[in-house]
Amino acid sequence: YNHSYIKAKGETSKAEGKIPYTEIIARLLLEDVNFELFSRSLFSLKKKMSFQEGKGYNADHVIPTPEAFPKNPRREEEWIAKKLMREGRTFRQFGKVFDYQVPLTRDSSNESKFGKIDLVSRKGNEIYLLELKRPGSTETLLRCILESYTYSQLIYTQKFVVDYAQELGNANAKDFTFIPCPLFFNDSQQHLEWQEMRKGNRPALYELSKNLNVRFFVLQNEIEEPGL
Repeated sequence: YNHSYIKAKGETSKAEGKIPYTEIIARLLLEDVNFELFSRSLFSLKKKMSFQEGKGYNADHVIPTPEAFPKNPRREEEWIAKKLMREGRTFRQFGKVFDYQVPLTRDSSNESKFGKIDLVSRKGNEIYLLELKRPGSTETLLRCILESYTYSQLIYTQKFVVDYAQELGNANAKDFTFIPCPLFFNDSQQHLEWQEMRKGNRPALYELSKNLNVRFFVLQNEIEEPGL
């Protein structure tokens, strides 16, 4: 998801049909990439994402106070994630948020090389891995889809369930479905593209999201709107 062409914006010329670049790329991915094999190929990467003894996905975050919110505007997504966690609300679409900034590894030699899942929530037997985008974000929806999907494939689900036993109960990973979910605001590039997709104007992007079991949630002033 970090390749430059995944971030490409714009569209082809009028003579070529004014097709969004992300729609062309999504179609190529559908035709040329076997995502089942891709998921298996991530296993070698997962082996590098070890956890030091006594550490896990649950970093024992305390409920953050407003004073703990980062002042740096570049960390706005972290600020919003902490605020949603502090409010402790149960969202109609994706349930209750039970942690934020979840590390994909807790090995100090590798931790900086991998990202963190912005928010995790639960609704019934579904666990949502929420990739939050700040208000006004200009990232393409395609990149959000691939980023959230990649993170979902790097999770050791059984370890995750064990680490969050207090929140998830005495359960097994097979009792849950882990779902990658971009979470964005209604004034963002992702929201514009999502609306186009819902109208049927981006069929390849829609098909890709369905194939990867990606769901979308929209926030308006931090109040959720219906997802797709």
